[in-house]
Amino acid sequence: YVLLTNANAEKGYDLILKVAALLPTVPFDVIASQSPLADAVHAYEAAGLTNVTAIDRVDDMDPIYSNAAIVVVPSYRFKESFSRVCIEAQRYEKPVIGSDQGNVPYLLEHSGVVLPPALTAPSSAGGLSRQATIPVTMSST
Repeated sequence: YVLLTNANAEKGYDLILKVAALLPTVPFDVIASQSPLADAVHAYEAAGLTNVTAIDRVDDMDPIYSNAAIVVVPSYRFKESFSRVCIEAQRYEKPVIGSDQGNVPYLLEHSGVVLPPALTAPSSAGGLSRQATIPVTMSST
């Protein structure tokens, strides 16, 4: 699965829902770590997405990172002064796709994909498909 560790819109959850719609065969797991789980679930259910699952905050991230195929850090509205998620994902040797905001591009300079400034769902889906170790088929919708 593709992992997003924060279901807030400012951290890119809205963008990930659009990407998930373009990649209906790819599973996405989202953690509602700083927002209500019900809100995260409502958002993907309202969008009619069956490939997204949201879970509540967890104390042990080891199984979450271990089972992820790719980690995304699409914080395009929020400038990350430091992205712990990038570092943790790299520790688990997971590919990371991140925004060009704040410190994220520097953390991914040699070990990830930085999405372009004109961040869109198609460009994000394209970045994901290039890094995927899971089968990816883009939908035309």
